[in-house]
Amino acid sequence: TDLPTISPTVAPKTDRADLLSCYPVGDHHIGMLSWRDETGEDYDTSIAVDILSQATDYLVDKSPASDEALILLLGDFLHYDSFVAETPMNRNKLDSDTRFPNVVEAAFNVIRYMVNCTLKKHKTVRLILEIGNHDPSSMVIFMQAMNNIFMDEPRVTVDTSPMHYHYYRFGKCLIATHHGHGTKLANLPGIMAADRSKDWGETEYRYWYTGHIHQDKKLDFPGCSVESFRILPPADAWAHQNGYRSHRDMKSIILHNTVNPDMLKTS
Repeated sequence: TDLPTISPTVAPKTDRADLLSCYPVGDHHIGMLSWRDETGEDYDTSIAVDILSQATDYLVDKSPASDEALILLLGDFLHYDSFVAETPMNRNKLDSDTRFPNVVEAAFNVIRYMVNCTLKKHKTVRLILEIGNHDPSSMVIFMQAMNNIFMDEPRVTVDTSPMHYHYYRFGKCLIATHHGHGTKLANLPGIMAADRSKDWGETEYRYWYTGHIHQDKKLDFPGCSVESFRILPPADAWAHQNGYRSHRDMKSIILHNTVNPDMLKTS
């Protein structure tokens, strides 16, 4: 049987072709369990879906009606990658909520919700799903599944590259994403210059968006900035016991394609 697909929808009226609205999602760890008595905050699969849906509603509402939108899932979207609740590489045991099929269903539903929500505000939506250290196999499958789900919706593009580094060019801006576990942040500008030498030479503003460390951090390098983002989930028991107390949030980022004299103050 054919996979269910999303039918095409009518594009909203927008008037800002010069803007790109980015919605980066830090490590969301759907399937993680946190118990308030132990960590100070409850978290489970239902809460994960609820807070990401509400955050998306708020940010899309507050963002300008730009022609283009970019949804960036920056890795570790799932807390675990199989029926065994542990990290795939190091086999660290994880506090898990519910069964793996329920985690997968919840993740599918909230991604679809995010895309459909942004389609109501923006003419086109590009979805990038970054591969994390908690969910490397699942994200490869999710890329292909989302590409199939939205194959009949011409306003949605899904990046299906299985590489651990993804790029998107918007006018004079070059945006790159990586989960943050595969190399040091200081190496990312050189990786961008090597992977996208033509785009590097033709752009003026270059950005890396990463996750993994669960905190806001921005580093400026010659020709490029590297930024990591906070997350919406609370700490699990291990992180709380080890003293991690990062603030929690999600943000949208608006990038300009061009600058014209009317936007500038002159004496």
